[in-house]
Amino acid sequence: MTTKRSEQIISLINAGNYAKAEKLCLKRLKKKSKDCETLNILGGLYLTINNINNAFRILKKARKICKNHIHIQNNLGEAYRRAGKPEQAFAEFNASLAIAPNQSTPQNNIGAIYYQRKEYSNAAKYFKKAIMLRPDFAQAIDNLALTYRGMGKLDDAAQLHIKANNVDDSLRCVYLNLVKTLMFLHSTDDVCNVALSALEEKTFNREEICDLHITLATVFWLTDQQEQLEFIFSSCPAPDKLDDTYHNIKNITAYYSLLHSLLTHKSAHPHHYQGNPTAPLFFIGDSHALSPANVVVKLNNVEYRVLASIITGCKAYHLGRNIKDEYKESLKKLLAAYPPSSKIIFGFGEIDCRRDEGFFHLHKTKQKDYRATVPKTVERYFNFVLQNALQYKHYIYFYGVPAPLESLLSTLSHADRAISINIIALFNSSLKLLCQKNSIPFLDTYALTANQEGYSNNKYHLDDYHLKPLIINDLFKSHHRSFKNFPKENLFP
Repeated sequence: MTTKRSEQIISLINAGNYAKAEKLCLKRLKKKSKDCETLNILGGLYLTINNINNAFRILKKARKICKNHIHIQNNLGEAYRRAGKPEQAFAEFNASLAIAPNQSTPQNNIGAIYYQRKEYSNAAKYFKKAIMLRPDFAQAIDNLALTYRGMGKLDDAAQLHIKANNVDDSLRCVYLNLVKTLMFLHSTDDVCNVALSALEEKTFNREEICDLHITLATVFWLTDQQEQLEFIFSSCPAPDKLDDTYHNIKNITAYYSLLHSLLTHKSAHPHHYQGNPTAPLFFIGDSHALSPANVVVKLNNVEYRVLASIITGCKAYHLGRNIKDEYKESLKKLLAAYPPSSKIIFGFGEIDCRRDEGFFHLHKTKQKDYRATVPKTVERYFNFVLQNALQYKHYIYFYGVPAPLESLLSTLSHADRAISINIIALFNSSLKLLCQKNSIPFLDTYALTANQEGYSNNKYHLDDYHLKPLIINDLFKSHHRSFKNFPKENLFP
């Protein structure tokens, strides 16, 4: 049974006041070193702040003192899960179930292991059982929402996030997860409403505040709300001041830097955004969609404004897989929402071609030859886009992958640098060939950005990976020369 003192500590943890909660736990343990309740709370606190080593130390000590304590076993199992030791985690959770078969927490925790493995059907089964045993289990409801998102059930996921919040509005992660799901749904007004109201009404830690701010900044950039964007940045904690173990720190840092660079570039080159556009030119991509957002492009003496939409983390690989997931469903939502016969640029593939993931990683660690995997992936990506865009008679363009900065490959061996460059060249040539065969324009970023060695010529790069907004107009100028024999209706209806 939880004491009032323990409830006070738990309230501090829920409010994000981890330092004070830890201090109170340690104070209690000085008086009573074998207090299992306090040991378990402290171990759970260390899990919350992702201090896995201290979590193991405290929870293992607690388990020696308190045999068959299901909450300690569940927390220890969670520590093993986060440490990437699923078998040990399963053992702890199953031991907990053996003691109390109708406990909802181990069901939820086993579901979390399956979710981490992307075995979504199994994960959903355990989360549903946890909810059946305890209908007010907000964490399990939110976990089921995340599972549905992974399965591409985006609307169902959003509704479950909302249900989890209605059950327990103190669970801070629900707000962040709902905002991310709404981003996949491209419900930008809802993203802003949820994030802003959450920041106003709830207490978040610095990492979570920055996470929400960066999402808001992304929406404000895409929707050309510069005043709101600048205000958000003025109150956003700098990523370099945050805990580098925070689960989304890599994305936060990358987007923070990119958006700052784009704001600076826009201030220096306002003419790229000025003109008299009469229609939209849509651009769908991963973070590369941010660069051309709201730029004015001239096609056949008619000006268009680029309206960009982002599918965060999406690879060409995701769109080519024969499964339903959040990336494909997010893209389908956009294609259905655009007016029929819209002009749309598809800009995916750069993440697939990076040295630390995608084709290079598979080639080096899984012995999957990039000369086979690249063309196959490109073809599947191309066919998925073509099939779904043609349903709405959209006019489509494919945007290539730029040449890499030489500095990004400097730590690789000469042979591996050659492989990395060849992967990018092969991705582009494979996509360009498919476009030519199907009379679809290919916007060749590689041709504009590569020097003779295949590295970036440093004319267009804004940062390590992203290109300057000005390239979009240069691509269309180059495109006119490269595709002058294409049927006119396939180019610019």
